[in-house]
Amino acid sequence: GRLFHSSRQHSDRPTCRKFRFSDRECQKHLVDVVTEVNVIKAHPAGFHFEILGWENTLPGNGRPQSLINAEIKKCDLFIMVLWEHWGTPSGRYSSGTEEEFYEAQSLHQSTGKPECWLFFKFSNCPAPEITQFRKEREKARDVYYQRFNTTTEWTDLLRHFLCKWIDGLESSCYIGSRVTNSAEKSSNEILYRISYQDWIGSYCKI
Repeated sequence: GRLFHSSRQHSDRPTCRKFRFSDRECQKHLVDVVTEVNVIKAHPAGFHFEILGWENTLPGNGRPQSLINAEIKKCDLFIMVLWEHWGTPSGRYSSGTEEEFYEAQSLHQSTGKPECWLFFKFSNCPAPEITQFRKEREKARDVYYQRFNTTTEWTDLLRHFLCKWIDGLESSCYIGSRVTNSAEKSSNEILYRISYQDWIGSYCKI
């Protein structure tokens, strides 16, 4: 699996996004999707998705999975794609994939982020742990997941969801900016109205 995050371009924008995958086929197409969304949607809106693999996690003392988990705390979005492979035990869970999911969920409950997106690829022979994990999610009702058949279908879903998510970020940033700077903006709007009306008035007199 891989970990990915992205950074912001403006100080009033959310800092990063993170993606977690266990499906290597989807990983191959991730860069193309993120690059496209950056160009057509994220950059014009002032955001930037930056992919970071777990290979970039700094070496250090301690349990390896704990070092990787620390990256999740920096993120606004966590995406997991499951197909046939579950991964290897992390020391606390049956796989690093599972531990990262629960880490992301715990952070979301305590801080409100990251958002967790979960995808399952249809398979005739998924790992038993994946089937069990999906059933647990259905029973717990703690996350809404999507299922897909092909990698092309998944890339279309991801592209669409990322663009919609950016729309939501733009809206929340705009509302937050209006609340934070309401006094300053009110003053500017009044000055603008007066200037505009004066200009119109002088134009009409001419």
